[in-house]
Amino acid sequence: MSQWVNPEFPVTAEGGEKVRVLVTGAGGFIGSHLAKKLKSLGYHVVAADWKENEYMKQEDFCDEFMLVDLRKMENCVKSVEGCRDGKWNHSSS
Repeated sequence: MSQWVNPEFPVTAEGGEKVRVLVTGAGGFIGSHLAKKLKSLGYHVVAADWKENEYMKQEDFCDEFMLVDLRKMENCVKSVEGCRDGKWNHSSS
């Protein structure tokens, strides 16, 4: 098992579907690389940022990209929909 995989946070949910995780700030360098790692481990990665990623193609680091302003509460709520137990990572400044 990879050192990155936490057994308390499995890659697949009951029923076999991929666990959906949100990485905010994924338009930037750190967020996009975290998202890429999570995707390579098998998670369904939802990436969110107010700007497009300039480092890599969307399919290389996420399954979905949401171009949203997370300073607005309704965008935050929409972004986390379907994510397991509210698990997400905030990687923006």
